[in-house]
Amino acid sequence: RKGAVATHTDEANQQHYEVPTGFYDLVLGARRKYSSCYWPTGVATLDEAEEAMLELYAERAGLADGQRVLELGCGWGSFCLWAAERWPAGEVVAVSNSRTQRTFIEGEAARRGLDNLTVITADITTFDPADHAEPGPYDRIVSIEMLEHVSNHEELFGRIARWLAP
Repeated sequence: RKGAVATHTDEANQQHYEVPTGFYDLVLGARRKYSSCYWPTGVATLDEAEEAMLELYAERAGLADGQRVLELGCGWGSFCLWAAERWPAGEVVAVSNSRTQRTFIEGEAARRGLDNLTVITADITTFDPADHAEPGPYDRIVSIEMLEHVSNHEELFGRIARWLAP
């Protein structure tokens, strides 16, 4: 309950998040979903399973067009790019601790003509949206498989509560 929000972030960054982009072209689906997929009955391919999982996240988070969404730990952009495409009247702010991932996501957003997505490179242990000209409030805050790097959940969830709209 005490201490830094996360530990060993530099090690995790080098092991996973600064790996060359080309490697992930070989092992991930079209959405570059770095975390788990959803394989309901009828889903037969990795690309379909990625899409099904993104749909499930959105459903469970109650996402809708026009919302302001903050994603903590955006990986290769599977969710933030998908959400920005799906809800063009919304705003998506994505946080990654990886410059490599940020560069990839920004390139994809430009290629797709998305102007409602902002990517921030920051360390979650010290991150505050206000420090990056992206202050809250946010309608929704999502974090997909980043919490395994968090050691002080109470501190992080306290921050998240302050960033959410009432």
